Amino acid sequence: MHLGEEALQRVLSGSAIARIVNIWRPLVGPVIDQPLSTADFRSIDVQRDFGQTAAAPPGCRTGESQMVRYHPDQKWYTFSKMQTDECLLLKCFDSQTGVKSPHSVRIICTSPCMQPDLAIVGLRRSQGAIECRTALEYRGSYVVSY
Repeated sequence: MHLGEEALQRVLSGSAIARIVNIWRPLVGPVIDQPLSTADFRSIDVQRDFGQTAAAPPGCRTGESQMVRYHPDQKWYTFSKMQTDECLLLKCFDSQTGVKSPHSVRIICTSPCMQPDLAIVGLRRSQGAIECRTALEYRGSYVVSY
């Protein structure tokens, strides 16, 4: 957990709540062929849909990544055409509810710049994004950010 050992112990004992929140913003807009998609956590079955991925190599961050297996009952939302002055907040984890928020860039193959027979050199722009994460600890009525 990103909170540190003392905060982790408070969360594990039930005297605090931990949440992880990401903010995602495109660096080039509008985002057309690789928009962010996120799943409605209410449509995810944790046992059925989540799978562990390989551990990070030595020297990399600690933590876990999980892979989501597609299931027709899942509901996904895609945020296409986002501009650089727009951002999305994602609550990625909540220790009180157990909520996890699967999200990923989605490749849209309907864009003319993604069609091999219509490809024009220089038409497709790089669509990078920045994603920042913060860990929040809720103690009673106030929040401590890490």
